[in-house]
Amino acid sequence: MRTAVVLLVLLGCCLTGGQLQNEEREISQSTTQPDIWAELKELRDMVVSVETKLQTSESQVADLKRENEGIVTEQRVELAVTKVELGARIQTSESQVAELQRENEALNNMVGEQRTELGSVETRLKTSESQVAELQRESEGIFTAPVRGVYYIRFTDFVTTSDYTAAGIWLHKNGQIIVIGGYGKAGGSENYTSNAVVLQLEVGDQVYARLQSNHRVYDDHYNRCTFSGFLLFPITFSGFLLFPITFSGFLLFPISQLKSLEVKPHVPL
Repeated sequence: MRTAVVLLVLLGCCLTGGQLQNEEREISQSTTQPDIWAELKELRDMVVSVETKLQTSESQVADLKRENEGIVTEQRVELAVTKVELGARIQTSESQVAELQRENEALNNMVGEQRTELGSVETRLKTSESQVAELQRESEGIFTAPVRGVYYIRFTDFVTTSDYTAAGIWLHKNGQIIVIGGYGKAGGSENYTSNAVVLQLEVGDQVYARLQSNHRVYDDHYNRCTFSGFLLFPITFSGFLLFPITFSGFLLFPISQLKSLEVKPHVPL
């Protein structure tokens, strides 16, 4: 009997304990479940936010890709245009360089021709200067012997004056007086004086006439005053070598005429 009572008591305790555990489990479940839902909701919101940000990032990446593609395309176009322009400029530069090279060659040829012409001009100028010097000597009444030989030289001066001015000429060879022709004051309106000489001249010897001091000459288109001569025969060695003289063998040389002037002594004509 006691055993049955004890069993009943134990059974009652077990039932009571199980009921209490069930109640505690129900209370715990009812307390924990709201927390899980809140966390799930928060996690869902987080996922939504991340997804939104991801979509935004993907959109930005797509925009950046399109922008980069546009930039790349633009740069490619610019590079292509620049390449074409550079190619055209290079061709133009090459053409200009070729043209400049041709011009340079032409200028070099021109300079060479001008140098040649300049050399020819210099040669002609020297020849002209020599001719001018020779003409100047001739215009000054100076004869320079071209060959060694014996020359016949003569001169005539003329004066016409009302005050009986004297006329007189000195014939010089290399600065030395050889012969004189002239007269003092004489009457008459026209007066002539002449003289001649035969001289042996070496190459380069000079013969010329000069007025005496206080004398004058007169000349006009009738060639009244003359200074002339010719080669009688050349000399080939230290001794005289005479050749038959004919008129065709004479070497005539003109010397400038005396002009109407009044000069100081020893002034070449």
